[in-house]
Amino acid sequence: MPGAKLMVVAHTNGIHYLPVRICRCPNAATEDVQLIQMRYYPSTYKQIRTVFTFQLLDNYLLENLECQTSTYNYFQKLRRMTNKAVPQSIPVSNVLNDSPGHPLFYSG
Repeated sequence: MPGAKLMVVAHTNGIHYLPVRICRCPNAATEDVQLIQMRYYPSTYKQIRTVFTFQLLDNYLLENLECQTSTYNYFQKLRRMTNKAVPQSIPVSNVLNDSPGHPLFYSG
């Protein structure tokens, strides 16, 4: 998809790599505001590469309040839902993956 950037999207059914196109019109809202309007919550407000759907955040809140599920265990569940055979193949952080010495570094 021309003009789109690949983002990590965490949703209730797993972790996905999807193209996201941000409006670059002169009067357009900033990237973080556009993502929030699309119901994606950015993990940071600088160089956004990972977003969480509002549905995922609502689901996590309920799991945490009612089942006392830790953030770590919830993320492990998402990793397993994404890749049942090898859940550890889903990286924990893109920050690590952006380091040239990291085994999952992607340069292309």
